[in-house]
Order: sequence, then structure tokens, then C-alpha cells
Amino acid sequence: MTFVLATLLAGLHPAAARAQDNVDITLETFGVSGHYRPGDFVPIRVLLKSNLSSPETVQVVWEVPEASGDIAEVMREVAVNTGVPVSVWLYARVLPSTNDQTVFALRVYRDVDGVRGEELGGRIVSPATAITAASRVSPAEGMIAIVGGTNAAGLDEYNVTGSRNINDPITGHEYTRLVRGLSVSDLPDRWEGLAPFEAVVWTSGLPSALRQGQADALREYIRRGGHLVIPLPSVGNDWGLGAVGNHPLHDLVPVAAPRTENVRLSMVLPIISKRRQIDERDDIEFPIRVFESFGNGYEPLIALPKPDGRVLGVQRIEGFGRVTFIGVELQSGQLGRPRDNRGGGLLEGDVVWNRVLGRRADTLHPTQFATLAGPGRDASRLNDGYRREVVVAGGRTILDAISLSGRAAVGIGLAFLLFVAYWLVAGPAGFAVLKSTKRLRHAWVAFFLTSAAFTLLAWGMVKVFGQKSVQVQHLTFLDIVSPPPGAAADATPGFRASMWFSVFLPGYGPREISIRSTEGFRDVLAPFAAPDVDPVRFPNVARYVLPVRSPASYEVPARATTKEMYARWMGTPEGDWAGAIEVVEPIEYDRRGRRLSAGAMGHNLPGRLTNVRLYLVQPIRLPNKVYRDGTGQDPILRTGASGQGLNVTQSWAIPDMEKGAVIRLDTLGAGIAQFDTEIGRDFTTVTGYEDDDMAWQRGAARPAAADPRVQYRLLTFFSMAPAPAYVQPPGSMGGTRPTIRRIVGRELDLSAWLARPCIIVMGELVGSETPVPLRVSDRPVESRGLTIVRWIYPLPVTADDVAEEPTAN
Repeated sequence: MTFVLATLLAGLHPAAARAQDNVDITLETFGVSGHYRPGDFVPIRVLLKSNLSSPETVQVVWEVPEASGDIAEVMREVAVNTGVPVSVWLYARVLPSTNDQTVFALRVYRDVDGVRGEELGGRIVSPATAITAASRVSPAEGMIAIVGGTNAAGLDEYNVTGSRNINDPITGHEYTRLVRGLSVSDLPDRWEGLAPFEAVVWTSGLPSALRQGQADALREYIRRGGHLVIPLPSVGNDWGLGAVGNHPLHDLVPVAAPRTENVRLSMVLPIISKRRQIDERDDIEFPIRVFESFGNGYEPLIALPKPDGRVLGVQRIEGFGRVTFIGVELQSGQLGRPRDNRGGGLLEGDVVWNRVLGRRADTLHPTQFATLAGPGRDASRLNDGYRREVVVAGGRTILDAISLSGRAAVGIGLAFLLFVAYWLVAGPAGFAVLKSTKRLRHAWVAFFLTSAAFTLLAWGMVKVFGQKSVQVQHLTFLDIVSPPPGAAADATPGFRASMWFSVFLPGYGPREISIRSTEGFRDVLAPFAAPDVDPVRFPNVARYVLPVRSPASYEVPARATTKEMYARWMGTPEGDWAGAIEVVEPIEYDRRGRRLSAGAMGHNLPGRLTNVRLYLVQPIRLPNKVYRDGTGQDPILRTGASGQGLNVTQSWAIPDMEKGAVIRLDTLGAGIAQFDTEIGRDFTTVTGYEDDDMAWQRGAARPAAADPRVQYRLLTFFSMAPAPAYVQPPGSMGGTRPTIRRIVGRELDLSAWLARPCIIVMGELVGSETPVPLRVSDRPVESRGLTIVRWIYPLPVTADDVAEEPTAN
């Protein structure tokens, strides 16, 4: 922090101090409602108040240090009027070491036709100095935003923790920070400000209050993989379902309004609770919203079991994300009010939210936790032992994958050989020759000539072998969603990519790095700092401007060395990448035979697809979780129900596919496995790593030693990893609980797709160029690395699929 503070204060010169009163600067919030996760995108909102004599356009700048020590000047233009406060959002990926006391500089400059003019104000701030109280979120924690009140609608049950750690959920792998009580005005106006959130749950508040920038940000957040969830209030129609659009997101809502009906609470128990019994006096009437028809891309998600079958929840796939409407007011106090000595209400988080979010962990009420813990060790059935934590595909794994050191090894080896040769000739070998020829008196001349010769040789080697061009080593996850059956004939696949890369920039001075973005998409480029690796700083600090209006195109300082970066891209790929994986024969699913009865897929990607896995998520849902005693007085689930998945999912290992190869889906058979078996094996492989590190044995998280590709697969289905075993026989001493952590790559999780019928194909292109249209100085660059392709083909969902009474089959 001392280094950062000194760097920032160095720029606050006296002239700036004299001009500070021209524009007053206040940090309103660091993160959304003060919540920020170090190492991730962080939005800040700055309040400006002009004391100038006339309206001005100014540049507001947030100076953000990166791992190398350079300063990114995050800049946004804004118009200010005398005495009128104006708020402006700025966005950056902050260092993993950021905490509440980390200092940053905020500055305001006069904008002169797009050129930075005189400084009009400056202020040193930290998260702790913001008006909204700061709340640091660990890189290993998830985040969900709740727009509306503070009622978490059952989500808080994911975070019932053990006795050893306040953020140690006893039934899951990671703690989920709930950012509650957000108002519409708290939402950022660019999608990267929402990127840290797994979901945005909208419990109350008028969507008509959204400004256009906020609505555009929310829309792109969804398209890129985010999730908007709306549990509908029992009265009113704030979202305008079935009405003419009255808010900026009207095109994303169902076209038909649901019908409101009153039912007994016992009727909705199967979709909100693990209980199957309720006291008659508590079986009051409760309003529900029933979806009778679907349109605008919506499909049924939640329904009362047959023979009732009324649909109470619908979902729409929007790009890589989804929008979900739930016809049960989950935030209702009636569902959360304690009904008996269980302590908790009827609503139980895992029953509702696992299906909506794509999770498999159990949830507990605090009183259920106390019941399992028992009055003493001998009675305890709670395995509250040490967590044996392993970081899956952490920063070190990423850096190893994108390192350019292999290319540099040749140059280093030649330099070493040259040094050895110089030492021999200028040292013992040269001395021996001079002595044998009796010319020791010419030693200094010989030494000078040797030095000159080797200097020229070194210069020549640099010219011949030195790196003169831009080089890129990358790790890219390329996701493709194909149009589902019945889509319009002109429908095209969607593409997105997350890329980590090292880029070698020869020479010195500013070099532009950019992504050629598809029109209508806002891509981002940012410096990458591994959370679990100590940074290496340059001795000199350089500054560069990172404009908010174009976060995927800006100049960075070059020093004839490498720079690690991170990119989020979405759009239309170029060249051979446009072929992708595609359906070459229509795919049909036989519901009676529970198999793919027809169809074929092939790929035209630029290379051989290796390590191929095919996953079939069937329409068959696994049994709902139910308490063994039916009431939950004893919070033990029926055998096999704890930590179960959502839908029956099978997987196949597919032979390597050359470009143009085709897989016939109706002949799949050999190599079949249950998804749970495969991910369980991956989980055991990653968490079974043994060593002598006592810190690890005490429960400290450490990187996994497993094959990185196993880690990438586990990261792909992180939320579907086997849940920690938290129940044990009474009187047991408690064992170590293997758990996994993720500190990078949260956006890679495809677990939500395992909650609906679909086909997923995952494979690797080794030594490929990146599909991301990366440019340096506006020219395409040579790149090489690993591209992990993940193709998704949605299958149809019917009301019968979601209303069918689950069975043990």
C-alpha cells in the first residue's frame, strides 16, 4: 500500500491543489452498494459538483494500479453544470490485494475537444472513505444482488456456516454474499459492473425506473451469461406481463399475464419445501400466479406435481444467460414465518433455488444446524471438521497456460552459452593460449579484442534471434449456443469467449491493444493479476488511459516484454471460427426410450478437436429432496437425496474429431457414464492431492495438482460438484471435509444448463490461434495456445417435463 500511496501522491502537484475547488469530488460507493470483490470488475460511483462559472465537459479519472506497477487511468467524459451534483460510474478490474484501506486517486480535468486540459480537482480515496459503507468480498465467494427489500427469499440458507469460520458454509463449497436492499438507482450503467453477480434477484421496485444505460447494462449482462430472476408479487403487474411495454426491458418479459389463484400452502409444499406435512391450522390460503401459455421464447421451469400440473415458473434463454419469472412470492413473510419448533419457515432455499440457479447443495435453517450439532460431541451428527480446501484452476494454473517462457528459453539458452564461451575465452582458455605462446604481455589487448568480438556477436544474435514481432500465448474458453429446434430459419449460433493471454510487445512506447468488436456488443480488455501469485513490478511507473466508452481498445506502455491480460468477447467470429460446431441432421429425442433417436453434429473449427466429451441432459428430473420423517423435525434427508443433482445427465467420451468429422447421435452407446460418476471422479482427483504441507492439513486452501484439463472441466460444472459430506453418525469425531474453491473463472460455470434438457459438447483445440479477434496496433496478431470449445444445444421443454411427479427412476 505504501508503494501505491507514494505513486498516487506523486502526481498531486501544487497546481492541482490550487485548482481543487473548481470541481468537488466525493466517492459515493466502491462497488455495488459498497460490495466489491478484489481481482474482479469493480464499479465505483463518483459525485461531482462544479464550482465553475459555466457548463463544462470534463474528464473524470480513476487511477488504478495494476500488478506491474503501471497506472491505468480509467476515464469517462461527463458534462457538469455549476452547483448541480452529477453522479458518474467508472469501472476497472482492481488488484486481488485490494482492501478497505487501499488508496486510489480521483481527478477531474477540463475536456478540450477530447484532449485532456488543466486539472480541476483531485482527491485521494479508499473504499473506507466512500459514503456507502465498504464490504470486501473474498475472491473465493460468490455474489447475488437482491433488488428490493432485505428479505433474501430463502437464498440466505446457502450460507448457514460451521463453527470454525463465519464464511464457511457447512453444506456447500463456497459462501454466497447477498447484496440486499438495492434500489433501482444502485444499479450500474455498464454490464461489467454487474459481472461479479451470479444472479440479480428482483423482489420489488419498478423496472420503469431504470434509466436507459442501466437497462442496456442489465440486458447485456444477461446475454453474456447473467441471470435475472423475478419472483412476482402476489398483487400488481409492475413488469407489465401481457401489457404494452411500459419499461425498457419490456421485450424480455412473457407476452401473457399469469392468472392469480389462491391455493392451500400444502399444495405448493413440493416446490418450496422438503416437508411433506403441514399442521392443518397453518394450511392457509396463499396466492400463486399461474402461467397458462408461453411465448416470447419462454419455457416452463417450475410446476405443481401431477395430476395438478399448473406451471408456476417460466424461463427464457437469452444469449448465454436467462430470465426467470416465478409465480410464487418467495419474499412473502408468510413463507418465511416459523411454523413450529423447527424455527424456519416453509420456504427452503435448495428446493426452489437449486433448480433456478443450477446448484446441488443442500440448505439448512440455523435451527436445523443446531439440531444436527446436538447438545454435545457425543450427540453431534454434524461433520464440522476442517475443510480441506483446494483451489481449482487458480491464477498460477492460468499463468502456466499462457506463459511465453517456452519461447524465451531458446534465447536464454543461447545467452547462457555465449556467456560461458566468453568466460572461457576471456578467462582460463585465453590465459592458457597466451601463456603457451609466451605473449602474456598482450593480455589486456587480447581481453579488449575478445570483449569487442563477443559484444558484436551478442548484438548479432539479438538481431538474428531476438523477438521482433508481437507474440500471444492464450487460454481461451469459446462457448457456442446453437438455435434450438423450431428456431427461425435465419437464426444463427451465439458465440462468446473468455480469454487469458500473455502478449509480447517489442520496442518501447505506447502500443494499442484492441478487440474488433461486433456491432452492438461491449467487449472488455483488462490487465490480469493472478490472486495467488506475487506480482513483479517494473522499476519505472508508466501511465495509460483506459476509456470507459471503449474498454476493448486502448494504448498500453510497451517495454519489450510481456503483459498478461484478460478479455471478455461476444459476437460474430472471423475466418474459420465461423464454422464452429453445428447440427448437420435434425436432432430428435425419444422420450419413451429416453435416448437421442436421430440427428448428427459435426465441426468445422480450425483444427483437430481432442479430449471430447458429450453430455446429454435428459428431461427426466431427479426426485425432489424430502425429509426422512416428512416434517423436518429431524433434518435428515431420505437416503441418496442429499446433494443430489437436478436432471438425469449422461456423458460419453468421444474419439478425437478431425475438421469436418460428424457424430451420429442415434448411435451413441459405448463409453456411456452418468454425469455424477464422472464429476465425482474429477472431484476426487482434484481434492485427493496429498503432500506434507502442514498448512494444508490445517485446512488452508492450496492449488490443485491435478491435470489442468481436469480442473477446467470441474470449473465448467463447479456448482454441480459433489457437495461436502456434512452428516455423520452420532458420536463420530468428525472428518476432514474435502472442498473446492474458485478464485478466477466464475464466468465459465455452465452448471445452470444441467437444470434443463440440452446437449453439451466439450473439446480442446491444442496449439490453435485464439478465436477472439485480437489486434495490436490495429493489426491481427499471431497467437498460439489452448482453446476449450463448449457447444450447447438446447432441447425442448414441455409442461409435462416439469410437472411430472419425480420418481426414483
